[in-house]
Amino acid sequence: MTTGVSLTQYLRVQERLRETEARITGRVLQVCYESGSRLEVVTVYETRDAYDRFTRSVLAPILEELRYTDVDYQSTLMEVHNVTVFDPPAVP
Repeated sequence: MTTGVSLTQYLRVQERLRETEARITGRVLQVCYESGSRLEVVTVYETRDAYDRFTRSVLAPILEELRYTDVDYQSTLMEVHNVTVFDPPAVP
């Protein structure tokens, strides 16, 4: 789980991820939602190594490029034993 970014910052990072040609492997699922006044992002990776690779070689350079180095970015890592998706809704 990631906290400490605004919705605007999150959307800018997502835009940069779409623009980059970097192949993002190992990411399974991402959910972004607001909790009170905070934005929460939950991303499921296939392995801890996939998370480390993505953070180090893809995300960190984008955060630096966008000058989000002072963002109070906090990550909590949890081991997931199962992911179940039930008829995902159409995204507008």
